[in-house]
Amino acid sequence: MKMFQYITIDSKGFIEEIWACENCRKKNSIQILKGKWRLIDKCEKADFQCDSCRTMQAGTEQPVLSEKQPEGKTPLF
Repeated sequence: MKMFQYITIDSKGFIEEIWACENCRKKNSIQILKGKWRLIDKCEKADFQCDSCRTMQAGTEQPVLSEKQPEGKTPLF
């Protein structure tokens, strides 16, 4: 499966790196056109799920409790 790595910028100016599959990339084409998603890498034969699909799948399954701290976001400025 083709995967694309993007830097995303939210409304508060924070950036985050995400991986998106072909379907999620098409769903978020407006974000790409507006410059809120910037392509930084791609992988032709990836064997992992994209961040968006993984989040949706986790929402349908039982939540897993962990003590891992959420990753901090880095401000753009």
